[in-house]
Amino acid sequence: MTAACSYLGQQRFARLHSQLFPKLSSFLSQQIPRQEAEEIAQEALLKVYQRLQTALHNNDSWSDQHLAALTYAIAKNLLVSRARHLKVRWQYHEQQRTQLSHEQPCNAEQAIINDDMHRHLLAAINRLPAICRNVFILRQIHNKRYQDIASELNISIKTVENHLAKGMKLCRQYMIEAVHEESANRAMDTSVCK
Repeated sequence: MTAACSYLGQQRFARLHSQLFPKLSSFLSQQIPRQEAEEIAQEALLKVYQRLQTALHNNDSWSDQHLAALTYAIAKNLLVSRARHLKVRWQYHEQQRTQLSHEQPCNAEQAIINDDMHRHLLAAINRLPAICRNVFILRQIHNKRYQDIASELNISIKTVENHLAKGMKLCRQYMIEAVHEESANRAMDTSVCK
């Protein structure tokens, strides 16, 4: 693809972006919060830009009307994906809440296990990278909303989601490592005592 062709594609996309972004954001913000609507609109436009670059590279020609329709279709699909993701998260949290409400009262052994798990969790949180740890604590401990965390830390909601996912993954890995180490140490202690 020549530089002139690439430049024309970028100019065409810039024009398309300036026309569609406000309309698409406004359309999406009727269904979700404004900031999330803007993020979805931006992501949809980015996907269209990538497809436009591929089309230009293959010498295909797409009308502005086709690109606008494609942008709205992609945005709609992203919105549906977001809704599915939120539904799964909600179902998981409801399941956890229900499970916790039906648990039997703890006995002494269970209290010790809970204390150990709490200690391992704190150690795992402390091992997280700084920004990831801050996001994790604000969401999981202080139960703040993504939007509040984003504005407090001056990052996007998508970045909050990414750091939270990374924090959950790393904490899970750290907890598994800690349990395996503790099991190995107990096995060693048991064999030494025999």
